[in-house]
Amino acid sequence: MARCFDDLAAELAETHAVRPLCTGEEMALHLGIDRAKSLTRNRPCLVAETVEDPSEDRRDFDWDW
Repeated sequence: MARCFDDLAAELAETHAVRPLCTGEEMALHLGIDRAKSLTRNRPCLVAETVEDPSEDRRDFDWDW
């Protein structure tokens, strides 16, 4: 499972997009999205500090997208 997270992180760093290529990567993506949802709800100040430099995108926090 750790390898799946690493592979997704590497792809995101290279292409700024993620496309899961196996069931493990798909589950890793789901877990990451769930964790991000939880952080935005429970730790909004932490999220704001972490993402203060990148420009906003209209799809930010659109979890269904």
